[in-house]
Formats: sequence, C-alpha cells, structure tokens
Amino acid sequence: MSNIYIYVLVGIFGAALVLGIVYLFLVAKQREDDDRFYKKITVRGNGKNHLYYFYIFFNRCPGLNKYFKKVLKTVEGIYPADPLSINIKATNMMLKNLITSLGILAAIIFMAGGDVFYIAMGMLASGVLFDHRISASLRKKEFELLRQLQSFLSDVRHYYMQSRRVEDAIAATLDDIPYEISLHIQKVYDIISSPIMEEKVEEYAQSNPNRFFMLLTSICAVIKEHGDVNELESSNFLESVAYLKEEVNTEILKKERIDYKFKMLSSLALWAAFFIKPIEMWCLTNMPDLEEFYTGLYGRSIMVGIFVLSFICYKLVEILKDAKKGDIRRMSIWTQVSNIPVISRNCNRIINRYYTKAMKLNDDMKEVGDHTGPKAFIVQSLTLGIAGFFIINAMFGASIIGEKITMINTFIGNFDSVIVPNTVYLAAMEQVSNDYAKLYKNSKLKDLDEDAMTSDIMANTNVRNEEYARMVAQGVIKQIKAYKNTYYKWWQLLISMFGAVIAAIVPYGMLRFKIKVASVNKEDEVNQFQTLVLILMNTSGIKVDDILEWMDRFSYSFKSSIEICITELEMGEQKALEKMKMSETFQPFKRFCDCLLEIDSVGVKKAFDEIATDRAYSLKNREQQNEMITNDRASKAMWISYTPVMTELVLYLIAPMLLYSIKLFLAMDLSI
Repeated sequence: MSNIYIYVLVGIFGAALVLGIVYLFLVAKQREDDDRFYKKITVRGNGKNHLYYFYIFFNRCPGLNKYFKKVLKTVEGIYPADPLSINIKATNMMLKNLITSLGILAAIIFMAGGDVFYIAMGMLASGVLFDHRISASLRKKEFELLRQLQSFLSDVRHYYMQSRRVEDAIAATLDDIPYEISLHIQKVYDIISSPIMEEKVEEYAQSNPNRFFMLLTSICAVIKEHGDVNELESSNFLESVAYLKEEVNTEILKKERIDYKFKMLSSLALWAAFFIKPIEMWCLTNMPDLEEFYTGLYGRSIMVGIFVLSFICYKLVEILKDAKKGDIRRMSIWTQVSNIPVISRNCNRIINRYYTKAMKLNDDMKEVGDHTGPKAFIVQSLTLGIAGFFIINAMFGASIIGEKITMINTFIGNFDSVIVPNTVYLAAMEQVSNDYAKLYKNSKLKDLDEDAMTSDIMANTNVRNEEYARMVAQGVIKQIKAYKNTYYKWWQLLISMFGAVIAAIVPYGMLRFKIKVASVNKEDEVNQFQTLVLILMNTSGIKVDDILEWMDRFSYSFKSSIEICITELEMGEQKALEKMKMSETFQPFKRFCDCLLEIDSVGVKKAFDEIATDRAYSLKNREQQNEMITNDRASKAMWISYTPVMTELVLYLIAPMLLYSIKLFLAMDLSI
C-alpha cells in the first residue's frame, strides 16, 4: 500500500475517532436523567447549543446539505417541536450515522490496498449505508409514534366521555402521554382552540403531516364546527375515534408483518458490495496466479457491475419494503435544466412528436407524486445515458492503463517453475525483465529480436547463462506483445453504448416499478377517503365541496384530479365529478366517485351507507390483502436481495477458480 493511501486511511480513521469522541461527550452532556429525548435544551451563553457547529457543517456542506434538509423535514414530521430541538435531533442523528459510515469507509480503504476502483465504490457503498441507517432510524421512530397514538386514542375516548368537550378531553391527556406524541397532540389542541381554526387546519395540511394525525385533526375540527350529536343521538366523536383506531391497528399489524418479512433483506443486498475485497484477498492468498484476473479489465468490470447491481437491488428492496408516499415534487434540478431555452425547444419537439405517450408518461409520473413533467423526465434520462456512456468508457480507460502498467512492471512469479541457482538469481531475472520491458515498450514488434535481446542481456546484466537469458527475453517479448495488444477495442464501444441505453431507461424502469408498488398506496388512499366520509356523513350541513376539500388535504395519487374537480365545481357539480371519475382508471376510486355523484339526489348518508354497512368486512378484507401483498413483496425482495450475492459468488469467486483450474490442467497436459 502506497504512502498516500496510508495517509488517507489514517486521516479518515482519525476523523471518525475524533467525531466519535465528540459525539459521546455531547450526548453524555446533553442527556438529562434517563430521558432519551430532548425536553429541555441546554444552550451556551451565546445562544448556540453544543451541536451548533456540526449543524452548520451539515447545512452548508455540498452534497450533504440537501440530504440534511430532507432529514430535518422528516424529523419535524415526527417531532414537531421548536426549531432548535428539531435541529439538534436531526444533527445528532446525522452525526451518529456519519461516524459509523466513516469507520466503515476506513475499513474499506484498509482492505483496498490502494485499489482506486474499490475505494471509489466503497465510498459510494458507505454513502448508501449511511442513508440506510438514517432511514431505518426514522422508520423506527415513526412506528413508536404510531404505538403511542394507539394508546392516546383510548385515553382521549375516556376523557371525552367525562367532559363531552373535545378541547378538554385532549388537554386532559397532555400530562400523561409520552413526549413525542404530546408534541403532535399539542398542535391539534392549538388548532381546534384557535379562533381561525379553518385557516390553521389548512396550514397544518400543507405541512404534510402523518395521515393519522391529519385524520385526528379532521375529526376534532368537524366536531368543533358542526357539533357532536348525530341523527341517531349518538356521539360522532366517539364513533370517529373508533374508526381511526381501527385504521391505526390495521397499520400497526401491517408494519409489524413487513418488518418481520423483510428483516435483513436490505442489508443482504448491500453485503455483496462489502465482501468483494475479502473474497479477492482470500483467492489471491491461496491462488496468487489469479492476480491477473482481478487486476485486469474483466475483474474490474465484474467489480463495478456487482457494486451497481447491489445498489439497484437495495433500492428495489427498499421500495418493496417501504412503499409509502413521498412528498409531491413539482420542481427538481431536471426541471431547471429542461427550462433552458435550447433544451426546452428540443424537448417540446420530442413531446409533440410522441404526444400521446408523453401525456401517458405525465399521468404515470403524477401517480407516484412526481409533477415535474415529461420534459424533466426526458432530460433526466438523456443525462443519465450520457453519464453512463462516459463512466463506462472511463472505467475501460482506467483498466487499460492499469493493465499496461502491470504488464510492464510486474514479472514476479513468471519464473517460479524454473529451476534457478538461488533466490537472488531469481530476483535478478525478474528485475532484468522489468528493466528490459520498460526499455523496449515503445519499440515496434518487428524490431524485437529474441536472439539479439538474449545476447544483450548476457552482456549487460547479471544473467549470464544463455538459457536463463533467453527465458527473460521470451518473457519480455511476450509481455510487450500483450502490452501492444491492450488498447480500446470496438466491442468496448458497443458495451459503452449498451450501458448508455440501460442507464437512460433506468428512470423509466424505476417509474414502472414504483407504479406497480404504488397500487397499494392508491388502495390505502381510497380507504382513507372512506374513513373520512364515515366521519363526515352523520354531520349536519356537510356538502360535496366540503368532502372534496378534506379529500384534497389527504390526497396524493389522486391530488391532481381532485384539485381540478374543486376548481370546476362552480361550472357544474355533476359535470365536475363525472370528469374526475373519468380521469382516473383505478376502480375503487371510480366507485367512490359514483357515491359522490349520488349525494345530489339522496344525500351524503344514503350515498355512502354501503361503506358503513360493509365496514367490518372491509377491515377484514384489508388485513387479508395486506398479508398477501406483504408475502408477495417479501418473496420478490428475497430473490432480488440474493441476486448480487449469487452473482458475486459465481462471477467473482467460482469463475476465476474454474479458469485457474483449467489453466493448470492445460499446463499439466502440455508438460506430459
């Protein structure tokens, strides 16, 4: 290992060690009693907490700042506290996992032994692992919050039976519930206690809260605005809370089943990337002749291929495991690039030429929350294709250069089968081979004469024996011929072009995969609309526009259609609803639209009476469907997660050993 890699390794290890010590010190200093969470923030005299400088680093560091903002937003959704507490939570989480990733990166560099390819891929793998750990931590916190909500709903029912006032029932629970959920419940309390409750509800909906807390807010707001007692003289609030608790229970069972079925599958998809070097080291220790394979073009290509395959499989497993709705994206870097006049004109030409397909693509993108449009998608695909072409060519170029350097500088082991006087003489032959290869590497092949080189070696080096000198000359000429024949070939260009095409269609492939997975999200969204209607249907004064406004606050996959419908209600309610129904192809949503269309003639309660009647069956059916879907996804995820591992074993372990065995067999056959 060269000095530069040793310095890099020591630097990264030192940084991880220092960050680890600082992290432990800060955690110990800021943790109060046995509370795992920050209820009270200790601040310095200048108003900065102890993690302030790490916060500044994460917020300003290129590459980390956008990811940090994403973590901040997610943490805010779980802990809607004051900005300082949110910043500390997010910074603490980032710092803890960054230290772990730096430690793993240091181990990768130590194992790499100066292998630039492996170090580059290892840096990427460490980044993916960093993201995996952050995501796993956030999922765990979200599940804990769901458990706390389950308990809260039982408590608030109890207190409401005593007070019969929503505000009083919620206020009574605040002192008894855990800190994390108390932040959410305090927000709900502030909303329904506000004199401008409707504006506060809309503001809360825009912050993209957890759908169950949004349902709770809708229950409280509707009861506060329209009263509690329904036509059957029963409590709307208690019935609605019961509906909400059924939804929460179903979600908890679903998440528990997913966690059990997908245990270790995401990590397994990444293991192949981290075990490449240990496999290579084991093979080289037992079979040194395999060095030519592992350091050559084929070995490098397989290494990069395994890394790419591992990351793709990891991403697919994560999508299958956690098919939750993300933020609705209306702007991206691809949107900005696509708005450049020259690029925009060319994209418009493509869209106009394939208009029907472009509109179908636009609908598919909206289905998964991507509202950036076809132009941005085209730019993304073309950029990835071009990047793939140049990256593959760069890999080929680096491999060719590496092979040429190895051919000229590495003659160790070439004479192991030759009987020589002693090891010193063997070392001399290897050194002479090295010197003469460098000397003649730029010579034309026709100018390489074995006899002349043999005579020159005997006259000017310590290898005086003609037989040994001829062996050296033969080895040098053979290596120089291989050196001359190592160049960029036509089939490498074809591979680069094929790789560019694959890279260009990756976004479309991922989009189709997300759409297939998102069908469950659509089902959940319609179920959420049904629960919302069960809450609203017995409330006096509820109209179609009220239902649509609440649906818009919960919508994701159908948001575009609902927004258009709300805008066009003034031009005719039935016409707008019919248009919304025809704009979607998902049958459960179309049936829900049929119920909305019937409100004008029979009223809200009768229009949705079937939903209330089939509630028990619907819940049971959803549990069964969730189990079947989870089992199906887990089965697919298992095959996907094992793919990089099996590929690595076959191409990076078994194939080189087979080639080595065939080579030995042929050598033995020739000697006989």
